Amino acid sequence: MSYCRFSKDCDVYIYISCYGGIMINVKDDGCVYGITCKSRSEAISELSKLQNKGLKVPDSVITHLNDEIREIGDDTGLEADFDTNNG
Repeated sequence: MSYCRFSKDCDVYIYISCYGGIMINVKDDGCVYGITCKSRSEAISELSKLQNKGLKVPDSVITHLNDEIREIGDDTGLEADFDTNNG
């Protein structure tokens, strides 16, 4: 499940990574890069920085992450889906 995807109104693609955490892919001036966040609050902080930089980040994503923090916690459900140490 993604929180949002790249579009004409969105410069970020955000999803829960199977490796753990929240992955934020950013499209900025033709370059795409990723940011991995260990908690929802860290993701909100990074998204706010991107908004302040002028990138398009839907306010609804930040609202959704804040709702999840209140409902299930800051890092609940963000663990890796498999043991990364057992290759």
